Amino acid sequence: MTAPRYPSLYQINTRVWLTELSRTLGRPATLDDIPDGELDRLAKTGFDWVWFLSVWQTGPAGQRVSRSNQEWRREFQETLQDLREEDIPGSGFAIAGYTVHGNLGGDAALARLREGHARPVRDHLRADLNYQNKMARFLENHDEPRAAATFAPGIHEAAAVITFLSPGLRFFHQGQFEGRRKRISPHLVRAPVEPVDDTLRRFYDRLLTVLRRPAARYGSRIRWATPATSATETTSCHEASISMCRPGAITPSR
Repeated sequence: MTAPRYPSLYQINTRVWLTELSRTLGRPATLDDIPDGELDRLAKTGFDWVWFLSVWQTGPAGQRVSRSNQEWRREFQETLQDLREEDIPGSGFAIAGYTVHGNLGGDAALARLREGHARPVRDHLRADLNYQNKMARFLENHDEPRAAATFAPGIHEAAAVITFLSPGLRFFHQGQFEGRRKRISPHLVRAPVEPVDDTLRRFYDRLLTVLRRPAARYGSRIRWATPATSATETTSCHEASISMCRPGAITPSR
């Protein structure tokens, strides 16, 4: 595709955006947490370039200057009535080194962002089947953040379909089906009371129904007849996901 003569650029205040994402995720966000869908939306809007402002490494000297300059602090206070010291990390232009700031995930996170988050996943799923059969597939466990707290509605379900309808061991964690959001440390013997996410529970009920099918458990092709017509049940992991999303979807025999 020919590059445009007059391209459009969209500038993002990276640190502010990641702070907002951190509140949603309940943990510090990095460049790895930037949603692919948001970048796709910008591309569809017509932007050719995205400028991620203030990603380079800054240091304590710049932070001290920003926090001690009273004129600047008055401006900060006008912007944020509840201003806190941690809101002032220092100017993003007080660059100490041209490497991605460690708090943002480092150079590796920027490289992954440039490549596209989904590409490593797609490449992984193209691996040899004998390799994939030995994998353990999960969205959360005792060490990982809760899936319901990590993924937005819709993305959670899509990630579960791809994960658990892929070859290998299907690994689920207690509370995942109910949409629990608080990770419980192995040091604790009590968990907080959390409301059940009925939408997620219904989704997982449907997913587990699909995973009980012989085609999903053993990977074998089975044939069955409906009252209306002779048909072949969908058998691959991808086809099973379609069957789950559209109950009763079948492929007529030829």
